[in-house]
Amino acid sequence: MIKLRRKEKEEVHVYTEALNDIMFFLMLFFIFAAVMSTRDSSIPVNTPSSKKASDSVHPQNQQVLVVKKDEAGNMVYFIQDQPISLEQIAGYLEKQKAEKGEKETMVLLKIDKDLTIQDLVDVMNITSQAGIKTVLSTKKQ
Repeated sequence: MIKLRRKEKEEVHVYTEALNDIMFFLMLFFIFAAVMSTRDSSIPVNTPSSKKASDSVHPQNQQVLVVKKDEAGNMVYFIQDQPISLEQIAGYLEKQKAEKGEKETMVLLKIDKDLTIQDLVDVMNITSQAGIKTVLSTKKQ
C-alpha cells in the first residue's frame, strides 16, 4: 500500500488589532453627527419663557427663523443663521418646501421677547400663507 503524506493544516489567523481603532472612529463620527444635528442657532435671542417648554430635537424638515432687533432698533430676520428680509421669507420657505418635496415643512420661530405681538403676527401670517406650520420657541422658566 502507498503511504500518502497528509498536508499540514494551515492555521487561520484573524487579525483584530485594528478593529478597536475602527470602532473608536465610528463612535466619534456618530457622536459628532448627533451633536451637529441638534445644534441650536448661533444667533442669540432672548426668547419668552414658558413652564411647559421642552428641549426638542430639530427634525430635518425644520427651518429656524430668528426675529430680533439690531442695535439701531431695526427688525432683522435670519433663516438658518443667514440674514433675510421680511419680503423674502415667504419665497425662501416655499422654495425650500418645493425642493425637499415635503408636506410638513416646519418653521421654528425664535422671536425676541421684547418685540410686539404684531411683529409675531406679521411673521406668522407670512408662514401660514406659504402653507407652513409654525412653532414658537420658548425657554424654560
